[in-house]
Amino acid sequence: NLHDILRAAAATGDFESFSYAEQQIWEICGADAWDESRVSASDRRVLEEGITHTWVQELTDASGAKVTFRVNKVPLRNQAGEVTCLVMTGEDISALAASQQELAGSRALLRTVLDAIPETVSLKDTNLRYQFVNHAVPVRMGLLPAELVGKTVDDLPLMTDAGKADSRAADEYVLKTGNATTVPLVKWTSMQ
Repeated sequence: NLHDILRAAAATGDFESFSYAEQQIWEICGADAWDESRVSASDRRVLEEGITHTWVQELTDASGAKVTFRVNKVPLRNQAGEVTCLVMTGEDISALAASQQELAGSRALLRTVLDAIPETVSLKDTNLRYQFVNHAVPVRMGLLPAELVGKTVDDLPLMTDAGKADSRAADEYVLKTGNATTVPLVKWTSMQ
């Protein structure tokens, strides 16, 4: 990428393999005098602190369409390690932003559908920790969803030891065989 090319140029001073545009960028960056009134706060931070600054910005193009850009401002250093200039790159990530928005909408819709189902629906990882529970699961247990996600049945205070063992055995069977199984009615300590 351009940042690596310019960093190599700073170290070696070899511009022969660069395009004309890359040489111009370096010549501009190499200027000793900065017009402080034209340096933005993010530019100043990159120059003074030597850190990369990245953000996403939504703009409107000439046709009125929304365009999403990821902007990177990267410090470049001389052989002594001093920041001498910065390079700014912009990448049109409109398609990625639209995909992320669509995925978030799909997840929200799926969550709404699963929460509307009166039966309990849960998802556990290979360590048997709840990764997802629909609305019916915590309601039946008398818990909040946050009290379940990330936990195993062994962490649940309301299950009897026999209920925990039955649930764990069924989960392990499914993971080991890849086959579905029926879980016995779980016994809750509050129902004893």
